[in-house]
Amino acid sequence: MKSIRITAAVAVAGLLALAGCSASEPTSSGEDVTLEFWTQIYGDPAEWRTTVEGLAADFEEKTGTAVEVEFIDFAQSRDRWLLVAQGADAPDVGDMYQLHTNVQLGGGKAGPMPISEYKDEYWPDLEERFAKPLLGDAQWDGEFYGIPWRADPRAMLYRTDLLEAAGFTEPPATWDEVREYAAELTDEGAQQWGFTFGSVDVVQGLIPALWQAGGEYMTPDGKTATLDTPEMREALEWMASLAEDGSVPPDFMDPNYDAMTDFRTGRVAMIAQATSSDFDSLTRDNPELEGKWAAAPPPAGSAGSAAYTGAGYWGVLQGTEHPDEAAEFIAFLSEDENMQVISEVSGAMSTNLSVTQSEFWTSEDYQAVLGTVLAEEAHSSQAPSPFWTIIRDEKPGGVLWDLFAAVVVSGADIDTALADAQAKMQEVLDRGQ
Repeated sequence: MKSIRITAAVAVAGLLALAGCSASEPTSSGEDVTLEFWTQIYGDPAEWRTTVEGLAADFEEKTGTAVEVEFIDFAQSRDRWLLVAQGADAPDVGDMYQLHTNVQLGGGKAGPMPISEYKDEYWPDLEERFAKPLLGDAQWDGEFYGIPWRADPRAMLYRTDLLEAAGFTEPPATWDEVREYAAELTDEGAQQWGFTFGSVDVVQGLIPALWQAGGEYMTPDGKTATLDTPEMREALEWMASLAEDGSVPPDFMDPNYDAMTDFRTGRVAMIAQATSSDFDSLTRDNPELEGKWAAAPPPAGSAGSAAYTGAGYWGVLQGTEHPDEAAEFIAFLSEDENMQVISEVSGAMSTNLSVTQSEFWTSEDYQAVLGTVLAEEAHSSQAPSPFWTIIRDEKPGGVLWDLFAAVVVSGADIDTALADAQAKMQEVLDRGQ
């Protein structure tokens, strides 16, 4: 069913492109306006191009403002947006992410531009239409920068067949239950483990434990590290207990470790933080596992459940000569029907509640779980410091990587490891002041 609906969406976009291929009409000032829009590539590249260019043509037909689209390879996009934030050539409108980092690097002269003056005009019902946990991904220091449009909430992925064979009829809901289930599901001699933390990079999988214990990684102003806290001790003790029990793969922090391969082969029974694309790929690529897996909210610590949630937003760039038209284009893209098409073609879960509640995003059980996680457990992957990406670097030498590896893998003394990590993180934060 989904492939049919995606094709239909692309066909509609193609018709829009044909309908909107006339020259742009002059604005009321008599000026022909052309916006430059940069977007990463999602889903099938050809379908994505057809859809975005079709929407751009429809916007031109509707408003008289033309839009030229440049497509960016996602692997290169982070560095490119960092360069833009430091003064490199920029478009009028961008499909961006990591606002909190880039807006501070730009210092109000380059990179993301606030569009607070347009908020009430175009989005008076912002909090009613969009998932509240991710609205902060496009706001900074009291200013509004655009519309978060895509989301990647992480949910627990578990093998129902393995849990049922071990006598469990429901997934674990708490840290204590995870430890109980994981120990029962582990057979080291058979190279089978009950649990692992994440399906992408290991730091993303480990980061939410602090949130689930009620802590944060830094103060709201981004100036003070908050690693050496009771909440972090609680999180580290829980993570370390799973390693001490032998319930997680011994190489789970190896850069080459692939949690999804272990999950597919039955070598891992539960993944705490799996991406929405993991669920899609299982549905698409592993029909032999149909009925043998399911989704659930991430397990709750003492402060509740929390999910690492990536997001991206449409925003305006400093230096644009056409901020009015740029804001209007974002408003056009964020119309419910357009966000539905964009979500279906990109394969990215939407922040728009009407889209997440549509049949397309609720027809599978796991989609309903992801929708619940997005509305209730989502936690922004950003932090209020431009150096967050350095602190959470996904390799040895990164502050969090070294902390997790020391305590969870090597069994280092928690107090010593925390004091060391606190000092290193504070040193990094101090560079920005």
